[in-house]
Amino acid sequence: MEDMERTMKAVKGAMSKKGAAEKFKVSLATLVRKLIGMNPGPVGRTTVLKKNEEVKIANTLVVANWRSPRRRADNQDVKNILTGKTQGANFLDSFVVRNNLSIRIVSNRARSSVSRDDIMTFLNNAELLHQTVKSTITYHYNKTNITDNPGTKKVVVSRRTRRVERVQKHSGDSISLMMCGNAKRDLLLPMVVHKAQNQSESWTQGRPTGTK
Repeated sequence: MEDMERTMKAVKGAMSKKGAAEKFKVSLATLVRKLIGMNPGPVGRTTVLKKNEEVKIANTLVVANWRSPRRRADNQDVKNILTGKTQGANFLDSFVVRNNLSIRIVSNRARSSVSRDDIMTFLNNAELLHQTVKSTITYHYNKTNITDNPGTKKVVVSRRTRRVERVQKHSGDSISLMMCGNAKRDLLLPMVVHKAQNQSESWTQGRPTGTK
């Protein structure tokens, strides 16, 4: 766009159209149409979204300040909904440039993953079970390996944003859990599994009596 403006300014001076087009490396045909008013719009292909629509989408990226940034796919989905068409990733790359944005790697922050509603739902279901089965023979056994690190993601934010964080249900820890108990509140001895070739003595210090 700046090259075209400089070319038109040179033509309005003393330079010929052909000479100006060659000097600033712009299309001669496009230059002529610009001069006679046939191409009043900006140089290049028309964008799929209007300027005001892109500005509104870019303004919503302020949610990154509350640790809830939007991913590349999220912005792509918004565009698909507005246009009713699914296009490639080139749109987002151009969108970032046009609206002075940048793509950063986000840092993850942890938050509690169990809510009050989750606990109440479990207790209500357990109450129905105890009506037909004795609590002394109702055992629940669970063994799980928890890898609590989803990795980093790229999100779209304003160029002025220095540090990008996202609050989510991850802390970056990796542990294994094995537990078993009955409905009478008798819990079997805990078992701790360490994912390592050699066990450190400090890992076993301070654990409950009988821990395996």
